Amino acid sequence: MVSTMNSLPIGRATSRPARSPVRIRVATPLDIPALMVMKWALAVSERSESVLIAADGDWRRDGFGPEPRFFSFVAEQDGVAVGMVTCNERYFTGWIGPTLVIQDLYVGPEHRHRGIGRALLASVAVHAKNKGIPLIELIVRTDNPARSFYDKLGLTPVRNCLPYVLANPALSGLAAAAADLFSLMG
Repeated sequence: MVSTMNSLPIGRATSRPARSPVRIRVATPLDIPALMVMKWALAVSERSESVLIAADGDWRRDGFGPEPRFFSFVAEQDGVAVGMVTCNERYFTGWIGPTLVIQDLYVGPEHRHRGIGRALLASVAVHAKNKGIPLIELIVRTDNPARSFYDKLGLTPVRNCLPYVLANPALSGLAAAAADLFSLMG
């Protein structure tokens, strides 16, 4: 079960007019439309929107169903979601217990540089500590301007590791070749 966060103090003292407080909380099924919009905005910024195919029902099943595959925290101001983080557990053979993978971290452009991203990540850290999870993983593009933000928070780049993916059309090609490959093995 995901721990709940009532409110975290975020932001910096500025001479700007006072803003309503931002609250970090566990996402609910009512947040699905906002989560989908933020996920779309994030995908557009990463030029990866072509892979987004999940619909409301997929989010409902996978995030809030009887066997959830991910969980989310939402940053909310005046009843409006202004940021989110989505995570899932990941298991490694030979390790005891899971790690956490941050899938998405998004804060609306007009709400950035106020501590919201840090508060969202802090919520994930609290959840990890409460569950005894020793490691949080985050993969970012090398051209992501948020990398300096992650460095300041203490996330450490893993040197000499290079993520690989197998996706269409290479995935389809390898799967199609399976019968021939298996027959060669006798």
